[in-house]
Amino acid sequence: MVDYAEEVKRRVRIEEIINADCPLRGSGRYLRCAEHDSLVVDTQNQAYYWNKEGEQGDVFTWVMARKGWDFKRALEYLAQKAGVTIRYSDEQMKRIAASRRRETAFALAAHVMHAWLWEDKEALSYARSRGWGEETIKAALLGFTGRSTAAAVKALRAAFEREGIDPESPEAIAVLGFRGDVEGWAKRHGVSPLGHWVKSGFIPGLLGRRRLVYPHVLFGRVVYLSSRNILGDDAERKAYNLPVALAGQRQPYFNHAYRHNADEVVIVEGQADAISLAQWGIAAVATAGTGWKDFAETLKQIQERHKVLYYAMDSDEGGRAALVGRKGDYPLADVFSPMTRIVTWPEVTLEGGKQGKDANDLLKFFHQQGVGEEEQVKKVREVLDSSEPLALIVARDAGTKVGARRDHALQRAIEIIAKMPPTMVAAYRQQLAEALGYTIREFNNLLKAHKKTHGDAGDKKDDPQDIVETLGGWFPLPAENDEDDKREAERGWLLEYIWDAKKQRPLLAYRDPDGKVGTANYVDIGGTRYVPVSDDDIIKAGAVIFPRALGPLKETRELVAILTAFMRRYFLLDNPLYYKLVAYYVLLTWLYDAFSAVPYLRAQGDTNTGKSELMLRVGHVCYRMILTTGASSTASLKFALHTYKGTAFMDEMDIADKFDERIVILNVGAMRDQAKVWNMQEVSKGDGTRGYAAKVSNVYGPKLITMYGEFSDPATEGRCLTLKLTEKEPIELAQAGIPTEKTQKFYEEAEAIRNLLLRWRLEHWQPRIELDADLADMHVSTRINQVTMPIKWIAKNKSDDPQLLKDVEAFTKAMYDEMVFKRSLGTDARVMDAIVAALNDEDYMTYVMEGDLEGFGVVKYILYKHLASIANDILDEMNLLDGEDEEETKRRRKTGISPRTVGKIAREVLRLPVKRTKKGYVVVLDEGRIEVLKRKYGLA
Repeated sequence: MVDYAEEVKRRVRIEEIINADCPLRGSGRYLRCAEHDSLVVDTQNQAYYWNKEGEQGDVFTWVMARKGWDFKRALEYLAQKAGVTIRYSDEQMKRIAASRRRETAFALAAHVMHAWLWEDKEALSYARSRGWGEETIKAALLGFTGRSTAAAVKALRAAFEREGIDPESPEAIAVLGFRGDVEGWAKRHGVSPLGHWVKSGFIPGLLGRRRLVYPHVLFGRVVYLSSRNILGDDAERKAYNLPVALAGQRQPYFNHAYRHNADEVVIVEGQADAISLAQWGIAAVATAGTGWKDFAETLKQIQERHKVLYYAMDSDEGGRAALVGRKGDYPLADVFSPMTRIVTWPEVTLEGGKQGKDANDLLKFFHQQGVGEEEQVKKVREVLDSSEPLALIVARDAGTKVGARRDHALQRAIEIIAKMPPTMVAAYRQQLAEALGYTIREFNNLLKAHKKTHGDAGDKKDDPQDIVETLGGWFPLPAENDEDDKREAERGWLLEYIWDAKKQRPLLAYRDPDGKVGTANYVDIGGTRYVPVSDDDIIKAGAVIFPRALGPLKETRELVAILTAFMRRYFLLDNPLYYKLVAYYVLLTWLYDAFSAVPYLRAQGDTNTGKSELMLRVGHVCYRMILTTGASSTASLKFALHTYKGTAFMDEMDIADKFDERIVILNVGAMRDQAKVWNMQEVSKGDGTRGYAAKVSNVYGPKLITMYGEFSDPATEGRCLTLKLTEKEPIELAQAGIPTEKTQKFYEEAEAIRNLLLRWRLEHWQPRIELDADLADMHVSTRINQVTMPIKWIAKNKSDDPQLLKDVEAFTKAMYDEMVFKRSLGTDARVMDAIVAALNDEDYMTYVMEGDLEGFGVVKYILYKHLASIANDILDEMNLLDGEDEEETKRRRKTGISPRTVGKIAREVLRLPVKRTKKGYVVVLDEGRIEVLKRKYGLA
């Protein structure tokens, strides 16, 4: 039967309904009414709490209270808003309405008895003795049943009447009790009475039993009331549950820290344990006397809703027996997932010598020992983190048995292990095998045999022996012989990672050895099953951005057009050539690992030029953008680059220290064969001592950089394709239709483009791409060729775009001209000017000598001092042209270029041979080298 009430609550947000009646303020999980500060809306649990009015509940409660409707009318009203068509029969509607009336009555009783608890010193003292603070007592809505006074019964009865609850109704009688004609009452209310009720003329209620009351609150509704004897005779039953005929089936107890979207939840036995866990901020559910069969459906929902489930048993024989079962076959494994982590509370000794066994005893122990709240949470967290999966505990138990008992235990253990997710089997394979007392191979054979017997796909010949989590990669097929080495190296599986952030679900995209492209939950290669990494907090946080799906195949030219249009929509660039250059750089990132070297894309400009925003917008369509700005250390940066192998976004990289590790990463990270960064890390040795081991991180890959200025190291500077930005006025952006913020439409478009580029990569990627020699430009430097040739290769071989080749060559020439201009401003340029003048200017040619120089043969050469003199003459002439007066020239000439400086520049910068002669040090004027230098300094 469809639960229309739950369907409506999934579609209608409570905060939207309440906001229409009472405007809400704030953000996040809790919102408050602007007019009534005590009215709080819990957006996660979709419930509200109005403390001043003593009112709480879900969206139906709110509508019923505001409009004066019954539940049926409220459901119809909200269903219409949600677009849900209701097809309940009258009988079904009656049952649902009865359930709502029961919850309303229980909520009223809970609030009344909560007030009674604060009024009764002895009862309140007991609650506090359990270690619960005032906030916990209030949040749990703990109550007290009172002391059998007629006044208390009368007061609660009157409260029921005020709220329109019939005090003779079954739900009210479950709390108040009844004396009189039980049989007549039962007929009037359609209840099947118990025999001893009729015989005694008495229906027991909850009031007056001197018990602590636990309201079972779920999403703002009190669905049940349970209690514990705290002041009565020790012989009296500790727990009391309401009669099923009056209150319905027993319900599990959800503590007040429980959220439907909590990552983890702890299953405990008693309500007191759940309340104690709530005080530590941990979501918990107590079985509270419900049978496992009755609890199975709720437990299934809990396991589907939360990532991690803990079962915390009492640390006594009873707790152990509940886990192991009477027959030693771990019956809970039929209800719990094999990955449920089993928690055993530490044994503690309480005041008076009593042995503690559960969470509440641990809380009391902490209070008795004076342990602070933060330290309590830390210690409880350690207990949870040290827990082990149920499957591993079952395996370890089976491994301790012998004979027939071992056979039975082993069969049960393998049955439970077979239900584990494949990735978890792979993760725990070693531990499971050791626990059972088998080798890995023996364990694999056992598991495979079980799957075969039970009709699993494990009977396939290629059933994988190992399961490996992967983020993707290249998996070449092995060569069968030497002749096939080269051919087979080019055949294999290319796997790529897909992450659906909305569904929190990973997938693999693949290209098989025959070129077929598709997606799958796993891929089997050579006896190993590769599955996508399923639980990565970095990916879940969006710190690495992946495609969401495999898009359709597009031609390269079409993708360039799509990328160019995308950038034009979301950024305003001064140079129109930049748009196309960025588009091709994005394509390059999707093939980068096929090239031996890649350039970096850099945005350079002053404050408010939008450097970071440009690179982020570009990054959203690049291959696996890695947001490294938040990296806490260089070690974490290296980890990110090594693990995710994508495009690193590196913001504000104006670093003065050239030995900074980030600069080292940039220097080597542009070349595939050199991008290995070493570091030493402390490790534990087999003998228990500590030592160090080397770890290598591969930092190769494209990078998106933002800077104000330039890198001090020319090697780093030369690896950048630089986009120079200027500040744009708001009116310029508005006229161009450029949004100042990334909109939802931007993210959707970027995601769609990533999906297209994933398909393009699967179609075009190769293990190694050799660059054509004719792509090199002989008129620019080797470094510039190195960083631009991969883009030229894509333009030539994948898009057949001759205009782009011309555009890239123009951009390359502009880069080179700027480098030459910067170089021409340095002292080395003046020395180079002096060399050219010495060889060509009649005024200086007399300084050049020619003869047989030992070790060089017959060559031309010039003394350091003469070359320095020429360089200083050139400096004088340049400064006079710039308006320098005669006095300034005299002062500067005192500190002009010295012969020693000239020699050092000639030897270390220009790399010209030098020689000591009888007349002094000379520079050998190697004509071949000088011709190369003339082009480098723009003198050719």
